[in-house]
Amino acid sequence: AWLPVILGLGMAGSAAANTSVGDNQTVTIDCAKDGYVDIGGNDSTVTIVGDRYAIVIAGNRNKLVASTTTNLGVSGSHNSATVTVVEHLFVLGDDNAVTWKPRDPKKPPEVSDGGKRNKVTRAK
Repeated sequence: AWLPVILGLGMAGSAAANTSVGDNQTVTIDCAKDGYVDIGGNDSTVTIVGDRYAIVIAGNRNKLVASTTTNLGVSGSHNSATVTVVEHLFVLGDDNAVTWKPRDPKKPPEVSDGGKRNKVTRAK
């Protein structure tokens, strides 16, 4: 059930502006201006403020810090992410470190780890 969702993340936010992050960038993205973020490059540091529908990390060796997102997909390798996740967290790549916390402690997100050697942990 998780594969169709992660593949459709980009299309779901199509009504809002979308942002792509390339190689070797350090950026802060304001969700009031952008609905979907694709971190397709490598070696970037991305900070996202505000609520977001979807974030996808397809590149490698990226660092993400985000406030809140409905869906987070990580298909690259050797990435780190710290995020509040509302509904879905998908990790398909390898050797990633994802620290998440639910917005509502009574309703944690669906977490799917299909990669190898990933560390997917709930924040304390």
